[in-house]
Amino acid sequence: MQLVIDGREITMPVDFTIDKWIEIQKWTGDTDKLISVSLGLPIATVKLIPEKTKTLAVALIITALYPSWNKEVKPNIISFEKITLGQFIDLEVYISRDYRKTMLDLIKVLYNTDVNQNELFGQYWPGVERYLRWRITLYKQYKNLFNVGDDTEYENEDITDIKTDLAYGWYDHIMTLADEKFLNIEPVLNKPLIEALNYLAWYKTKIEREAEAVRVKQAKAQMR
Repeated sequence: MQLVIDGREITMPVDFTIDKWIEIQKWTGDTDKLISVSLGLPIATVKLIPEKTKTLAVALIITALYPSWNKEVKPNIISFEKITLGQFIDLEVYISRDYRKTMLDLIKVLYNTDVNQNELFGQYWPGVERYLRWRITLYKQYKNLFNVGDDTEYENEDITDIKTDLAYGWYDHIMTLADEKFLNIEPVLNKPLIEALNYLAWYKTKIEREAEAVRVKQAKAQMR
């Protein structure tokens, strides 16, 4: 699609490089700057564009940033069923730091390869989107372990907005799995994620039951 801007025919982009995608994300709150950076136009030229044309331009840019029409996941994405604890934690850290800023690193982990920042983002977005949605399903399945809200509250949250500080709280979980031994950390990180989460869920329930037993015993002692 083309727009006529200041007498010039501007071809609207249908994709951006990963590097450009990250740069554009910095200006989503500033319409003029967003158009300027996305289309390579001087800001003075952008300010001359009619508001209706700006609105259309922004809509087309957002469509290019998040190509929902593209559902084909690029091959070689890691298997979510076989994802390791270490890979999951790395992805959590990048998401918690705002994936719009860390997208390149996130893609590198998700595809387990060295991705160039000059590659087109559109080919990777379907895989990223699928992972983000799978991640939400995972959190629902282990909501008691992760201390997230009920299903109604959860459904209303953005797919990347989980109200918990897991990214920086994983060390305790790792040390629990490693039996508090430093040399066990690497083998733990290479364990399948689901296997690790199942153990952590069991361990949390065990601790809660033991704590409840202590409270009951203390209550009975006070009643005597």
